[in-house]
Amino acid sequence: MANLLQVVKSVHFQEIALQTGAVDLSIKDTGDATCTGLAVKAHVTAKATVPGTSQSQSDTFDLIRIKNKDYWKDSKHTHGLWQPTTEKKLSNYEFGFEIMSPGVNPLGCYTSLLASSGSGSGGSGQGVQDQLTGLTNTGETKFNNTDVYDIHAVDVQLDPTTNQTTDTPIDWYVGVAHALLYGTLVTFNDTANAVQGSVTQKFSKYGEKFSQTAPKKGSKTP
Repeated sequence: MANLLQVVKSVHFQEIALQTGAVDLSIKDTGDATCTGLAVKAHVTAKATVPGTSQSQSDTFDLIRIKNKDYWKDSKHTHGLWQPTTEKKLSNYEFGFEIMSPGVNPLGCYTSLLASSGSGSGGSGQGVQDQLTGLTNTGETKFNNTDVYDIHAVDVQLDPTTNQTTDTPIDWYVGVAHALLYGTLVTFNDTANAVQGSVTQKFSKYGEKFSQTAPKKGSKTP
C-alpha cells in the first residue's frame, strides 16, 4: 500500500469529526488534495452546541492551502472574499480540528514532506510519545461502499511529564481489489473530562486531475 500511495498524486477526501460531552461538536470537511504545489482545497461546516442550553456556534468557510500558506473566505468575516490566514486562526473556527493533517494524509508527497521536516504525529502535547500496539487485520468489511480490509491498532500515547498513557483505537480501511487507503477511523474516550467521539476520513477519486493556485487577496474566485 505504501508503494502505491507514493505514486498517487491526488485524492478527494471527506472528514467528519464528532464529539459529545460538555460541548457537542460536529465538523465536516470536503475537498481535494494534490501533490502539485502541495495544495488542499476544502469546504468546511462546523457547529458547537452546549447540551441543555440554546447556546451554539456555527461556522462555514472555504479553505485553500498551498504548502504552508492558508487562505479562506466566508460570509461573516471576509464577506465572501479570499483573504490570507493561518492554520492557528482557522482552528478557532473548526474548534481545534486540523483539515487533512499531514500525519494521516494518504498522499506520498505529504508523507515525504513530514519526514523531511523532522516532524511527526507526536501525540496531542509536547513530548508525548506514540506507540502502535496490537496491529491486526480483522478481516474484510464494507467501508464507503467499497470492499476493504480493516487494519486495527491502538495508538498508546505516553506523556512523560505525568507518566500517564492514553489509548486511542485506529482503523485503516485498505481496499481488497486495490491496496489503496479508502479511509480511517479514530475513536477517543476521555473519561477524565467526560468527552468522547470519533474522526472519520473517506478517500476516493485517486489520481483524478486536480490543481489549485493561491487566490488573490480580495478576490471572489476560485
